[in-house]
Amino acid sequence: MLSPTSAARALPDLGAMCHVWCAGELGSASLPTVDTGYAGLNQVLPGGGWPQGALIELLQP
Repeated sequence: MLSPTSAARALPDLGAMCHVWCAGELGSASLPTVDTGYAGLNQVLPGGGWPQGALIELLQP
């Protein structure tokens, strides 16, 4: 079994791989969007809201 240090060295540079998406890389929306009702959420969503025709279900407590 590899130690955590040697396992980390064995990993490839994921940032250099074009087919790996990183959460910090938000995309841009090319679809029309709908306002979420929350300015802070709109600011972080690509396109500034929920993409029309793409949201299936949103569950909240």
